[in-house]
Amino acid sequence: MNKINIQGINWDAKSSFQRGPAKAPALIRKALYSDSMNLCTELGTTIENDLITDNGDFNIEDYFDIATITQKNIENGEKLLTLGGDHSITFPIIKAFHDHYPKLDILHIDAHADLYHDYEGDPYSHACPFARIMENGYAVKLVQVGIRTLNPHQASQAKKFDVDIHEMRNLDLTAIPNFKNPLYISLDMDGFDPAFAPGGFPS
Repeated sequence: MNKINIQGINWDAKSSFQRGPAKAPALIRKALYSDSMNLCTELGTTIENDLITDNGDFNIEDYFDIATITQKNIENGEKLLTLGGDHSITFPIIKAFHDHYPKLDILHIDAHADLYHDYEGDPYSHACPFARIMENGYAVKLVQVGIRTLNPHQASQAKKFDVDIHEMRNLDLTAIPNFKNPLYISLDMDGFDPAFAPGGFPS
């Protein structure tokens, strides 16, 4: 069974609405290791000892340090799980992955497409990572699921980059295609129904 390599990215400097995602890695760990549960599965596997290699959380000074840190944490070949962080961290993470997986597919679950060419003058905003990923050729296929806020600019960007969008208003999970290449999954909390995760929308 493959181990999971964990890194926490304490970064929310490119969040345009509210700050707080930089605190997420520590809070996720607090919930994971709370006294209300244990880490033993129904199959008898202890997740902590058998499946997880934890690299800890990283305080980021420069945005592109995220790519350097990620590069080091994927060199051992284990699957990497990143705890973040505003969604801007996705571009430098995928940049690091590209060296290891030149043909990569992405499944992006989110209320927002994050395809702006730039947002508030910042091309590396939390609203832009998938535009940077696709224009650099870091993904072969980008499939977005749960989008609720597709405006004309982002629709144009999706067409430009041949993005496969499955909006929440007419979501059909059976229409989501199969993936042929190594798959990166990007999950934004506001991809969940706001009734169940109200703090995650908007982000």
